[in-house]
Amino acid sequence: HHPVQPASAEFLLFVQHTLISVDLFHLSLIYFFFVSSSKRFFHCHPSTTMFNSANKFTPKSLQNKSRIKIKSFEVKREDPEKLYAHKWPILHKCILAVFAEQKADYNHEVLYRHVGDLCRKHMEERLYSDVRSVLVQHIANLRQMLDSDQKDTFKFLRTFVSLWLKFENHITIIRNIFLVLDRNYVLHLNGPIKSIWDMALDLFRTNIVQVHHIRSKLTDILLELINAERNGNEIDTMQLTTCLSMLSHLQVYDTVFQTPLIQRTNQYYTENSTIQFQDIEQHSTTNSSADAQHTTIEPYIQWVLSQIAHEEYRATHYYKPATRLPLINTVYQQLVANYSQQLLDFGFESLLNQNKVEHLKNLHNLLKYVHHLDALKSKFYQYIVKYGTMIVKDQQRDENMVQDLLDFKKNISHVHEMCFQNSPLFNHTIKDAFIEFINSRPKKPAEMVAKFLDRRLQKGNKHSEQELEEIMDNAMIIFKYIRETDVFEAFYKKDLAKRLLLDRSASSDVEKAMLSKLKAECGGEFTRKLEGMFKDMEANKTLMSDFLKREDYTSAVSEFDAPALHVHVITTGNWPAYQSCSLNLPPEIAQSQKMYQSYYLSKFSGRKLTWQNHLGRCTLLARFPQCGEKTLDVSLFQASVLVLFNDETKLTYTQIKDALQLEEPELKRTLLSLACARVQPLRKKPSKTKEILPDDEFHFNNRFQNPKMKIRINTIQMRETKKEQEETTEKILVERHYVIDAAIVRIMKARKQLQHQQLLAEVVKTLKFPASFQDIKKRVESLLEREYLMRGEDLSTLVYCS
Repeated sequence: HHPVQPASAEFLLFVQHTLISVDLFHLSLIYFFFVSSSKRFFHCHPSTTMFNSANKFTPKSLQNKSRIKIKSFEVKREDPEKLYAHKWPILHKCILAVFAEQKADYNHEVLYRHVGDLCRKHMEERLYSDVRSVLVQHIANLRQMLDSDQKDTFKFLRTFVSLWLKFENHITIIRNIFLVLDRNYVLHLNGPIKSIWDMALDLFRTNIVQVHHIRSKLTDILLELINAERNGNEIDTMQLTTCLSMLSHLQVYDTVFQTPLIQRTNQYYTENSTIQFQDIEQHSTTNSSADAQHTTIEPYIQWVLSQIAHEEYRATHYYKPATRLPLINTVYQQLVANYSQQLLDFGFESLLNQNKVEHLKNLHNLLKYVHHLDALKSKFYQYIVKYGTMIVKDQQRDENMVQDLLDFKKNISHVHEMCFQNSPLFNHTIKDAFIEFINSRPKKPAEMVAKFLDRRLQKGNKHSEQELEEIMDNAMIIFKYIRETDVFEAFYKKDLAKRLLLDRSASSDVEKAMLSKLKAECGGEFTRKLEGMFKDMEANKTLMSDFLKREDYTSAVSEFDAPALHVHVITTGNWPAYQSCSLNLPPEIAQSQKMYQSYYLSKFSGRKLTWQNHLGRCTLLARFPQCGEKTLDVSLFQASVLVLFNDETKLTYTQIKDALQLEEPELKRTLLSLACARVQPLRKKPSKTKEILPDDEFHFNNRFQNPKMKIRINTIQMRETKKEQEETTEKILVERHYVIDAAIVRIMKARKQLQHQQLLAEVVKTLKFPASFQDIKKRVESLLEREYLMRGEDLSTLVYCS
């Protein structure tokens, strides 16, 4: 302070506070203002106020007054060499104390200031070099300690971990002391010079970890620990994780540990998978081929999953995240990919047969990871075709074929959903396999699906509409795989006709619902004739209503006791083709027939009615001596035979045949149903055999007894069913000829000229049923003979004849 004129109290207070606090920044600022301001600034006078009432600075012009002058501090300059010679021994001794874990003579704050003093004297490079020399010497000492423990493996590891932890802690302390050196020297150079921490790690890495014998020893120990844990032994995981963390800090993790780990893992699981799989192979070779399908791979799958889970745990808790993927890929390659085909060959079929859902799911997931699902898909396809073909071609179980196929499909779908995650890849496999084996037996599966529906849709099954809906949906599952839809159509139409004409259908709504499902699957052309059958049935209701109101019919019923008549008129093109069967009807029925025929032809001129007597049904009122009146539900053939016994109690086979003029096979089948079946209104003599002979006699059964009031007597259907099947099959073949002819003509009309082989290929693509080239060639020859086609100049060329 120099004596000056008094300034304002506020300003002097500020100056005093500034000088006391020794704030260089504020001193410099005040000095700048005093030196560089004009003469009018900062003049003080006792009577002048430097601040107004509003605390705003208002300088006054004061002449001939003294100015405040502030001089800078006098800095005492020291020789840098002397300073370094004084400071460095203190720092060196402190570093050695840190390494020796002894108490230093100075606290860290004083040491930090010493480093700052040397840096301000531009001694950073020399200081950095001396620190590095101390670290090099210390690391050399650490290496000697490690070399002394080379023989004892686990002592070496404990020593290594202990030295690293101490070294890491020591370097942290030293880095904090020399933090000013890092900031003023390393960061400003922004070059190859490393920080104290990085330099220490680099020295440790170069002089210890990357030394060949130490590196090899460390790697072997770590891998031995991993293998020991894989074999079920307990290890010191703390030492393991500490070492791996050290390698990661030193940036040698990949070369020192990860790469050898992958190699050792590959070797370990190659050897152990071979041992584990030997049991499966021995079991497969010792068993016979019949028992090979029972070979189990469950223990191997469980072992693989266990090993993968353990490796996942180690990858999560021990290793770096980048190690997981190559490690797990190696495990999958050795345990799954290398044995995928053997797993499928030895145990896949057994798992499916035993319905081991969980193991199948695990197998699928394992093969999916290694991208071997194509092999699983192929094996699954073979399994479905094998067992499906056994069901389809087992002729002794034809009656249960559809139900067996549905059960098989349900099991396959369950496996697909629960094990294969509803994969579209396997969905296509299932579809292709079912198409393959269902169509391996021509015509029969289509026929049996139609029979299956016929049995379920008839009366008396006691199914609710919801149950019938489920049955129809199940049948459509199998129907979708059938190529010969024309075979199904023929048999289904024949059975539907019987259900409609004989009033055996459980529900008309259910029948129409089934028709809608077929239409949705195959199109309107497929169900056009079936829909025509239902239209005929609706039209018959109107016709019968008008006929029953006619006076001639009502009078005949009242005067001559004519039987009540109900007629179904069916269109020939829509319904199955029936062969008319001659029969001398009872007079009452014949009269009613003539009356309806006269009515119908008068209503529709130009039409012709052909009576299908074999489809007729009658209701008879019978009186038996021991059980009284009974109502019999019988066929028209059975009714015609029974009515003959109104006048006679005994008739011979010949007499019945002459009276009815019925074909012999039909007559024998009818008499068998009346005299040799469970319900016997007639008795046959002799009764020893159930074969109808020309000299047999038939008597009215006076001893007939039955608790039911209404009795249905069924006809014998076995031989007729076989005959009908042959006729239906023959009709299908004839219709196929027409379809093939139409396809050939349609193609040739569009193309005009085509090579023979090209025509065959296009016809096969067009047809909705399987046809061989031989069948198509025969139809081509037929069209050539009928001059729809002709051969070109080249005999292999066909030309359309317009």
